[in-house]
Amino acid sequence: MTALALTVTDPAGGNVRHAVGVHTVLIDDQDRILLGKRAASSRLAGGKWSTTCGNLEVESAPDGAAREVLEEIGVAIDPAELRFAHVTHFVNDQGFGPAFAVFFLARTWAGTPRICEPDKCDELGWFDFDGLPTPIVPYVANALAHIRVGLTTERLHTGFSTFGWPAAADGRAP
Repeated sequence: MTALALTVTDPAGGNVRHAVGVHTVLIDDQDRILLGKRAASSRLAGGKWSTTCGNLEVESAPDGAAREVLEEIGVAIDPAELRFAHVTHFVNDQGFGPAFAVFFLARTWAGTPRICEPDKCDELGWFDFDGLPTPIVPYVANALAHIRVGLTTERLHTGFSTFGWPAAADGRAP
């Protein structure tokens, strides 16, 4: 499969196509989440912590999330076991244009997380929601705050937010 460019403009109509990323928040039996520190040389968010993620290809969002987890940290997740957590529509702070990020939760997987793409990730770590590392990718921090609220209020399935838009105010602060 081939990933699409992050932002594509339709030459005929001028419509901007927003990229779609898929993120997986692995939660262990101590309710900690797994984050990876992106390689300093990464073109996107180098040196910042993030969830396991990547561009959606020609596949369903859960399939893409499971694929990215396998590629990046070597664990297998059944896409049917992923739980929708949040969608955020954001302006990328790296100048690559607007995008959507779909976040899923995983509490079960096969294998032990490890760095499988050392050119993209320098470190993995388990963190409490109250003790997230810095620096963290801003839109990921925003989504994780919403996810945390969703988990504690049992309203996870309602999650949508915006981040980075000049007049972005979805009215629902985490």
